[in-house]
Amino acid sequence: MFHEAEATLNDITIIPPSPTLPGLPAPDADISGAADDNALIAMWLSEQRSKHTVRLYDRVAFKLMQTLPHGLRGTTVADIVRFEKSVSNQKPKSKHTIMSAVRSLYSFATRTGYINKSPAHVRKNRAPPYSSRHRYLTEDEVWLVIDHTKGERNKVLLRFLYGTGIRISELCSLVWADFHQQGKGFAVQVLGKGGLYRTVKIPDWVGLVRPDNARSDDAIFTAAGPDDPHPWAPMSDTNIRWIMREAALSAGLQKKISPHWFRHAAITNAENNGESVVNLRDWAGHTTINTTSTYLHGKAHSAPGDVLARKPKPQSE
Repeated sequence: MFHEAEATLNDITIIPPSPTLPGLPAPDADISGAADDNALIAMWLSEQRSKHTVRLYDRVAFKLMQTLPHGLRGTTVADIVRFEKSVSNQKPKSKHTIMSAVRSLYSFATRTGYINKSPAHVRKNRAPPYSSRHRYLTEDEVWLVIDHTKGERNKVLLRFLYGTGIRISELCSLVWADFHQQGKGFAVQVLGKGGLYRTVKIPDWVGLVRPDNARSDDAIFTAAGPDDPHPWAPMSDTNIRWIMREAALSAGLQKKISPHWFRHAAITNAENNGESVVNLRDWAGHTTINTTSTYLHGKAHSAPGDVLARKPKPQSE
């Protein structure tokens, strides 16, 4: 037998559950080490990867702290509601982004034990309907913008944006160390959202050429001159946006285009030319095909009704 005697309830010692193991802090203990709200916000900002995200979150945190009478630890749901109303004049997408940043801050404060419960997560932050129906350029419009761009460097930059379909934040962070030969061509290793890397091939028609004196830590797209001290700083996204706006106006396009329009156009036009959505997902650095599908503005595919139309009955002999 497996055991010689059967145990009874009297033989079992019940140990009450302990919230902690000896020497470990309680689950709700403050392990942040933050002396005040500003210190916690600084730690939260340092957790972000993108410089653009850091700037946005910093502005949101500053505006939020101005409206809180008792700081982060004394925040109530009513305080969150008042702050949400204070940004109600923003566009729906901007408001959703702001409240997502607020939720991220309180989530970080909860994880570190700085606060016990997040008042920002009591209310739902409903995303507005996704609408990008106007954020699309045809192939002819893309090349029209590129042809009206002043300066060879700027033309290469826009061809790179369109030919690789990468995000503007990804482009601005590229250095020559990310550039390498792949087969007979070249590719770049891109750090995308969520800290995920992907390798993107550079089409030959982009015309990207590495300067002889460029170092590995120099930005690929820079406003620096050849004789400027290294490392060469990257171009700002604001500068690139103005380059595109001026080119669009020069081309006669009545559209306020941005670098993200080129990403939409690259994905859509590639799909129209026969590329599969699965490959487009990997190329764009999306985690799901559903995200990729929101970028597709092209021709309509066949509908169920095209194959389900009522067929005529065969003629009886």
